[in-house]
Amino acid sequence: MSVGTGWDRGEHRWRFPDNQHGEIKGFNDAGVSTFGADTISSVVRETIQNSLDAALDRTGTTPVRVEFDEFAMGGESIPGSNRLYQALKGCMKSCQGDRRASKFFEEALYRINGRVSVLRISDHGTTGLRGAASGEMSTDWSRLVKESGSSSKDDLSGGSFGIGKYAVYACSGMRCVFYSSLDDEGVLSSIGAARLVSFEDGNGHMTTGIGYYSDNDRNVAMLEPLDFPGAVAREPGDTGTDLYVIDFIGPDDTLGIILREVLENFLVSIWKGRLEVEIGGQEINKHNLGMYVGELNPKDKKDRVIIEYFDMLRPGAEGVSRIVLDPARHAYARKWHYQKGEAVLYLKQGDGLNRRVMMTRLQGMRLFDQDHISGSINFTGILCIQGHRMNEDFREMEAPSHDKWDPGRSSMPKRATQRYKELRDWIRDMVAAEFQRSDVDKVDAFNAGLYLPKDQRVQATLKKRGVKRSDPDSEKKKVHTRKKKVAPKERGGAHAPGGVGTGPGQAGTRKGQSAGKRGGKRGGVEPGTRDGLTFVPVRSRAMRAENLANTYRVKLVVPDDVSRCMLEVRCDGERGQSDLTLRSARVVRGDIEEKGVKKNAISLGTCRKGEVIEVEYTPDFDKPCMMEVNFYAAK
Repeated sequence: MSVGTGWDRGEHRWRFPDNQHGEIKGFNDAGVSTFGADTISSVVRETIQNSLDAALDRTGTTPVRVEFDEFAMGGESIPGSNRLYQALKGCMKSCQGDRRASKFFEEALYRINGRVSVLRISDHGTTGLRGAASGEMSTDWSRLVKESGSSSKDDLSGGSFGIGKYAVYACSGMRCVFYSSLDDEGVLSSIGAARLVSFEDGNGHMTTGIGYYSDNDRNVAMLEPLDFPGAVAREPGDTGTDLYVIDFIGPDDTLGIILREVLENFLVSIWKGRLEVEIGGQEINKHNLGMYVGELNPKDKKDRVIIEYFDMLRPGAEGVSRIVLDPARHAYARKWHYQKGEAVLYLKQGDGLNRRVMMTRLQGMRLFDQDHISGSINFTGILCIQGHRMNEDFREMEAPSHDKWDPGRSSMPKRATQRYKELRDWIRDMVAAEFQRSDVDKVDAFNAGLYLPKDQRVQATLKKRGVKRSDPDSEKKKVHTRKKKVAPKERGGAHAPGGVGTGPGQAGTRKGQSAGKRGGKRGGVEPGTRDGLTFVPVRSRAMRAENLANTYRVKLVVPDDVSRCMLEVRCDGERGQSDLTLRSARVVRGDIEEKGVKKNAISLGTCRKGEVIEVEYTPDFDKPCMMEVNFYAAK
């Protein structure tokens, strides 16, 4: 198809189509209003993401380059300024009943007669706006310039809703933007677009409120470069797109704010080498990224978070764990059929960290910081979703503003809800496994002591009583034989063989006896062993299960790879530690098989080092008591 076939090219001017007695467009444009709260941040996020999505090199080996620059020019230099002035005047008249809109257009009319600021955003190493020559629907050019809510980006892309393009209009005092592009087929194109309100033109017709600066009545691209002060010219082969935000409204230190927004939102993209950014002549790339992060203020809360995130990504950073999602190790990956490496989790522990994980997808843009991971561990983390399957799964549930995941947006919301919940659970498990601490803040009062290993509980009690620790055995005995408030079964209540005996006349350990002392012989079993398994000290926590009467839950981190293991549940009563009988047990978290219950022992199958498992169990009595859970394993 030859360029220009199907229409005549003539006068370069603004054209505002007649609405044909249809819908009248008001000032509160839904697309523009989406990005009105924080315009600079929105412009940085949306324009850079669009550029990354249009990368010529889809592997990310060759970086996309994005430039931000600001300049000023006289209002008369805006292409078609006279016609644009008349359109703004008509809009002000049309909005007489809306004080906010009237003031907006009044100020725009004042500035167009003086000097206007222009923000230029240019990208390089992208495809450019394909389809400008034909103007056909569903092309890159049509989706960016003319279509509303249309997007057909693939699973490698960051965006998906087709509304990010409105961010640049939100920071224009005239809601006016010019586009210029050189695509990878060598087509040079340009056009202007204004998203105003419906107004009456000189012929008595009401317009749609959307106008285009073009050279034909079809309002398609001009196949020539833009011509006004500050417009850049592209060399052959330098493919990409230039955006000019006319009458840019921003703070005095716009470029400085853009720099910080780039570091906050595209730290991972730059670190991966997918992105380079030039801001007012200053270039940021993966080689000098540390220099710019180093200039941030560590006393500023937001800057400190950026610094901590970057410190995790530095080569050879100390104290940083890099966990690769692996179906061979993680049930989450197997369940959802994710391949090894589809996600990587970076974790770091330390005082003052934000206890959050920055969530990113394939292109590396920061989406949001996931909280509610742990209330007790001081840590920070970064999750990099980099596999195509996983990227598409979470892209589908992403909000239009790209700052949260909403499973309700997915085509299968129930599965999306489960997938997202289990991702958070996996992150929690990895934090707990890595730092070997419980991440639950609220526990029942009678289980609070299980936060500490046994000997630490002893020491804490002795310290409270003012007892000197001269004879460890005698001190343990004193602690074990102190009276505790335990609700026994009613007198005469039946106990299963080997059950807890805590009431008068019940079978159990005699007062003063220390039967639960680890290392002692029990029922002919060799010290430290049971059923051919060896006792392994772990940190565990047992607590009453919420909303389940007489049911307990134990949570622990597996210390090493084991072929089979067992949980031994013991009751701390006022008569010492006694064996009990369990009615039932089931695994509620962890990729491990429950093989049966025998007396007070829960037999389990193979599990891997670092895996967090949770088991619910129901004892053969209905009164609360202190629980201790011992871990036995065969390697």
